[in-house]
Amino acid sequence: MTTRVPIWTAAILVLALGVHCSAEEQPTKLVLKVDQDSSGPFGGQKGASCLRLYTDGRLLYASRSTAAIGVEDEHGKVTHPERRDSREYRVPERDSWQVSAFIDFVKSKGLRGLEPYYPPPHPPTDFFETTSVQVILPDGKGKQVHTREYYVASLVEKTKYPSALIVLMDQVEQFEHAVAENGTPTEVPPDCKLDQKPEPALKEQ
Repeated sequence: MTTRVPIWTAAILVLALGVHCSAEEQPTKLVLKVDQDSSGPFGGQKGASCLRLYTDGRLLYASRSTAAIGVEDEHGKVTHPERRDSREYRVPERDSWQVSAFIDFVKSKGLRGLEPYYPPPHPPTDFFETTSVQVILPDGKGKQVHTREYYVASLVEKTKYPSALIVLMDQVEQFEHAVAENGTPTEVPPDCKLDQKPEPALKEQ
């Protein structure tokens, strides 16, 4: 006896298969680039890091830092021990909403309206930090924001920043912590220049 599949059932199966294939064909795109460079508060202490987020939830994070205390060799030359690390982490399926929510935030008017540069919250003395954040919009255009010493700003100083900037920088920090704590060792991303300072602000497309 031959069992016939109802036409509507077959149509749903075909549609579901088509949607599945279409999702698989969607190319993975870079949605967030972060490059940081810092020095201090102790002489010889320097650091650099880069973060990359892709639409499939993949995070890449690489960092380089030198110790605050230098080591003197037999010739009197002082060097600072260096530590490098590079990790990869994929946001679990149960937390994929975090990536989707960030992509939706990228489309918001608040983020699009951010200025390209935010100066130090107060005159720096012994610590300097530059953070360059570039988000890639769904239409392929880029929005780039540079900040100075943002993460050392006090709560009072942060009230002067636009709310969209605070949300953006907090999300960057959360992504960095997630991959640093849960990621596995990997190669440094090709476009991550840990030995160079972040490039100057780019003009928006």
